[in-house]
Amino acid sequence: MYYSELTAKELVNFRDGKKLGWAGGYDLVIDADSGNLLSLVVEKRSWASIKRIGTDVIILDLPGGV
Repeated sequence: MYYSELTAKELVNFRDGKKLGWAGGYDLVIDADSGNLLSLVVEKRSWASIKRIGTDVIILDLPGGV
């Protein structure tokens, strides 16, 4: 998957279904060796709770909402 495809995905919280915006609006932390997405960084807060990367969305598991 290309970076441009990844950043075009919408972020959704698994726990409450809340839409959090688009991945392109956040910093992505990617493992240089494996190429795996490790986390999303928002306002000095890291979301390492990526549950699934789907066709149109990235599902996050954020306890207690955002």
